[in-house]
Order: sequence, then structure tokens, then C-alpha cells
Amino acid sequence: MALAYLPMQNGNLLSAWSLLEHVVTPVLVVLDYVLVGRRRTVAPWWHPLTWTFAPLVYLAWYVSADLAVYDALDPARPLLMTGQVLVLGAVLVGCGYALVAVGRRPARRTVAA
Repeated sequence: MALAYLPMQNGNLLSAWSLLEHVVTPVLVVLDYVLVGRRRTVAPWWHPLTWTFAPLVYLAWYVSADLAVYDALDPARPLLMTGQVLVLGAVLVGCGYALVAVGRRPARRTVAA
């Protein structure tokens, strides 16, 4: 959830690992999907919903291990945490459907002169 990192962590991109993890890698993944990906037109409607599995597993680990890395995801404040998780999930699924829509666009054909 690269889109959520900057507002949730106050934009800490000073470390090389943080920049790589939260900016470079997500941008490369999206570019690969949009520009290079194959057979995007056959992605089923439910495919973006499956993209929530990894963050949900991470969330379960985050809570069970009491990581307390993100202030907005504090299990001691369940209402705030629930709201944040719902917003993050909606952003993830919304971005997923936007990527699928971009992938379904027909390729532009150039006419040889």
C-alpha cells in the first residue's frame, strides 16, 4: 500500500530502503502491469479482490505480534484502526479495479505510412 505510506508515516523517505520499498518498487510493479503485462484483458472481475489477501495476512501478523509501527493502526484504538483498515482496503481494491480497467483498454494500432 504505497499510497498509504506517506500520510501514515509522515512521508519518511529519507532512508534508501524506505524509498525503494515505498516508491520505486510499487511504481515499477504498476509500470510493468500497464506497459508490459500479458493477457490483462482476461482478468476476471474478482481478481482485484484477491489482492487484499496479502495485506490481510500482514495485518493479522501486525496485530498478533504487536508491531505498533503505524500510529494509525493501533489495536488499542479499535475504532480508529477499523476505519483506517477499511479506507486502506477501499483504496487497494479501487486501485486494483482501475488497473484492470487500464489493462482492458484496446492497444493502439499505428498505421504504417
